Amino acid sequence: GRSDGTRPAVYGPGDGFLTPQIRRFFGEPDRPLPPAGFHPISLMPVDQVGPLIQILLEHGPLNAALNAAAAHVPWRNILDAYGDAWNLTPDCARRARLRDFMAFSDPGLQMAVYYGRFGAEFPDDELRFRTGWRPAGDWRRTVVEAAGAIEGISVKTRAS
Repeated sequence: GRSDGTRPAVYGPGDGFLTPQIRRFFGEPDRPLPPAGFHPISLMPVDQVGPLIQILLEHGPLNAALNAAAAHVPWRNILDAYGDAWNLTPDCARRARLRDFMAFSDPGLQMAVYYGRFGAEFPDDELRFRTGWRPAGDWRRTVVEAAGAIEGISVKTRAS
């Protein structure tokens, strides 16, 4: 499930898109989430970006465009982890609606539909091989921290 239309999802406490959008979907009880598939999503915790940049600066030019991701996790597992952090169960539809794929005014909905249907995996083996970079921590810990940071924040609802 490699996708060339997006990049690894950056998430963590204070992230401006992934966590707020997932929280928004959990907060709409009358509308189930788009189907949650098991295609991998590449994740990059916000607290890993700085250390990676430091390693790249120390390493020097790589003369290549390489992917960087700390984890590759199925979309369904990501939703379940956020649900556990909020003590909520994701209510996922059985099939995606065509209009959800075309929801250009709602990038959060498009993200959920595409992640659920196609995934967004960006293999980073080459970067790890060339630089020796190994991300620290566990993706679930960052989900819990991100989920805790957004509790009580009002998130923009879907465009009609």
